[in-house]
Amino acid sequence: MLLLVSDTRGGFSFYEMARRFPDDPTWRALSAQFSHVVWSGAALWDLIMPSFVFLIGIAMPLSHAARVRRGDTAGQMALHTALRVITLLLLGLTLRLPIRSNVDFIWPFLLLLPGLPLEDWTRAALRPSNARLPSVVHLAVWAIVLGATAVRLALEVDRLGNYDLGALLPQVAFAYALIYPLVHRPLRVQVWAFVAILFGYWLAFALYPLDAAHVSVPYTGWFAHWNMNANLAADFDLWFINLLPRSVQFVGDDHGYTTLNFIPTAATMLIGMMVGHFLLKGGPAPVRVRKGVTVAGVSALLAGVVLGTFACPIVKSIWTPTWVLFSGGIVLLVFALFYFVCEELQVRSGIWLLVAAGSNSILLYVLASNYKWWVLNRWHDVLGAHVFSGAWQPLLESIAFMASAWALALVLHRFRIFIRL
Repeated sequence: MLLLVSDTRGGFSFYEMARRFPDDPTWRALSAQFSHVVWSGAALWDLIMPSFVFLIGIAMPLSHAARVRRGDTAGQMALHTALRVITLLLLGLTLRLPIRSNVDFIWPFLLLLPGLPLEDWTRAALRPSNARLPSVVHLAVWAIVLGATAVRLALEVDRLGNYDLGALLPQVAFAYALIYPLVHRPLRVQVWAFVAILFGYWLAFALYPLDAAHVSVPYTGWFAHWNMNANLAADFDLWFINLLPRSVQFVGDDHGYTTLNFIPTAATMLIGMMVGHFLLKGGPAPVRVRKGVTVAGVSALLAGVVLGTFACPIVKSIWTPTWVLFSGGIVLLVFALFYFVCEELQVRSGIWLLVAAGSNSILLYVLASNYKWWVLNRWHDVLGAHVFSGAWQPLLESIAFMASAWALALVLHRFRIFIRL
């Protein structure tokens, strides 16, 4: 999250530094690792979204278990899931609206409002005799915010431009909805669901007719089934998204992202869910957890690399099954490393600095998506615009914004304020 918020187009604006210093190999190397690859392969930057999705998957069984202990019914948990999915979807679309007024500026934060502990605050402020009143107030606020947002987007669809549903928040929303029914299922069911998603998605692409006009973009032969904007998911979007209210016709995504990416993204989230279940199962010893996750990580990474040579390419933009295995393996190994440090070696000092950023990740993402300019203007007011001038301006501004977002996260963590949709 801290890497992402520095500049959502490329970490720390290294891509801009490489443009300003085209002959400097250091900036070129940093730009390559902190920007998305054009199509196949992976850089460090490509692993941010799989990591985020994986952690959401881990949190799902932990959250479900906590709600069961609290006494929530299956219906209450399903309603909360539905509201969360709708909120993430509408938030993703709202962030596409250019900020031209105070209403545009405030609206994304209104969508985050239901993520605050409104029930606890209502209970503390009113001390109601009716135990259900705080929950009713929370749901009422949530329904009003979602209804007003849906109406606003419908009235201002012309401002959304050539929107798509392949961005982070809509993808998380759809993937979450897809695998939520598995959160309380046995591990073997989750494993079979994981295999079915990967094999089914691979088979659908493999059987889809090739687009002869685009077979060289960038693959030929068998791998041409996974070419940019010339594949099953891309053709689905040309049909589906143009059925939605639009001011302009959808013609494809510049990076090749597609709506159907949420299906294999759900498989990545499912990897996290299985790890979450492993953590819950009888409190296994830390060494057993670390060894199990490490073996799974190495196995997934090797499977992704091997299958990526003949089954389908490793492409993050359309989240191919081999990408699920490849990126999932790396994320599992990183998780195992952190687990080893925190749980086996019991090194906890300083970890809260990272925990704080993760505890309000949605808020930080919203700030990075639409409000970097506003935060930087405050820096300019305090220090003067000359501080951020010159050839190093992009890097300095990215560091300043990341420090600001991090400071906000630390303050919120200190006061135990978390936005949890």
